[in-house]
Amino acid sequence: ALQQAQPGNIIQLASGTYSAETGESFPLNIPSDVTLRGNTSSKGQGVMIIGGGSHVSATFARQNVTVVALDDAIVQGLTITNPLSRGTGLWIEDGNPTIANNTFTDSLREGVFVTGNARPTISNNLFIKNDANGISIARSAAGVIRDNTFQETGYGMAIGDTSAPLVSNNGIFENKAGIVVSNSATP
Repeated sequence: ALQQAQPGNIIQLASGTYSAETGESFPLNIPSDVTLRGNTSSKGQGVMIIGGGSHVSATFARQNVTVVALDDAIVQGLTITNPLSRGTGLWIEDGNPTIANNTFTDSLREGVFVTGNARPTISNNLFIKNDANGISIARSAAGVIRDNTFQETGYGMAIGDTSAPLVSNNGIFENKAGIVVSNSATP
């Protein structure tokens, strides 16, 4: 469905697990202005995307990623996991995607990586039990990170390089560190 999606399309996922074993090829690329939706009221409970694959990033070379969100894509109501070595759940490198009402869990690196000049809106998500970070923000990325919960992960948020996201109203509990700001970042 993602390969055939046109701008404005909504792809509604049924409950279940979407993985290599069920025929998915990773990373899943969500085209610009396409919505990938599961169960928004439960933050993706019962609608699981599990896996990872090679993604060549313009700013970070080759990465192991489950989902890539392009400009103006919308990701709602999913549980996203990358259990592979150095695995990232969701990769955002440019544009203004909206990431809302999801659960990012058990990835071996971070739930979401934002880089390049991306300006996403990331709101009302649960980041739990990711090995490195809930969200990593790098290069000159910005955007809005609001009303999320970060729990039992490495760093709740790692904000570096010259990134400048708006960070507000987030809950940060039982992590190795809450928010780490480095380099010339100005959140």
